[in-house]
Amino acid sequence: MSNYYRRIVSANKPVAAISATNAFFNITDEFNAKKSGNWPTKFPADLFLIGGGGGGTTAYPGLHYGPGGNGGNILSTSTILYPGLYNITAGLGGSGGPSNGSPSIISGVTVNSYVQQANGGNVDYAAHGDGSNHINLGSQTSGDSGGNGGTGLTTTIISTALATLLGVGEVSGGQVYFGGGGGSPYVTWNTSVGRGGVGGGGFSRGYQQIDYSASGAPNTGGGGGGNNDAAVGGGYYPGAAGGNGVVIIRVPDYIPIAKATNLYLYRGAPYSTGYTTYIWTGNGTINFY
Repeated sequence: MSNYYRRIVSANKPVAAISATNAFFNITDEFNAKKSGNWPTKFPADLFLIGGGGGGTTAYPGLHYGPGGNGGNILSTSTILYPGLYNITAGLGGSGGPSNGSPSIISGVTVNSYVQQANGGNVDYAAHGDGSNHINLGSQTSGDSGGNGGTGLTTTIISTALATLLGVGEVSGGQVYFGGGGGSPYVTWNTSVGRGGVGGGGFSRGYQQIDYSASGAPNTGGGGGGNNDAAVGGGYYPGAAGGNGVVIIRVPDYIPIAKATNLYLYRGAPYSTGYTTYIWTGNGTINFY
């Protein structure tokens, strides 16, 4: 397996990188580095968390459309981390109907207590799903028209190549987007759909269309698509689920590689040049030494 890519379920012990190339500390090197005071006791890190997207709404009697779910909220920051154990939670998308997405969390108690949380996307009775952080609102016109989901937010913490390789985020126009809002169908008897927002938002379902509305894309925190109440043959179709959230930690590649569980780890060229990048799409842990 190449030195820059590993799919890790459980790493039994840390390995410390001494350069951006292929060289690694062995146990003796690690002992000597700690003895001489060259082992890092705190270090810079970039964090990116997006909560699970909100689920799309099922239309209810008297209203012929159900709004799409909002994209998960995003926390993106640069900070200082300390050695120790951190628990990782990548939030789940909310189910259709609707329900809110759940938060993504980094939590740990080391030298300092450390918690970063990105709330899940919520659901309201707007005519579209908002993009992440409710900054880019979905489009809607009056009358019979539905709404497209709001555009999510971009990040440079991972490259477009890495996002494409892993299916994390949505690549569009040379950028990586997360947290697109879910689309809303047209209000009454119209088969047109509301498009999902860039960043994993799900499409809505139009009047008497056979297909269900689309869920928020996996690993994007995108909102689920809403639904029109008029199913073929009568009845109702539920709104779609939101996409699950993601947690990313990126540190310079001179920082010792951590013991970690249930994640993707990339280090060095071509996908993570100059950095070690840890990516979770579920729950896991990381222990920096």
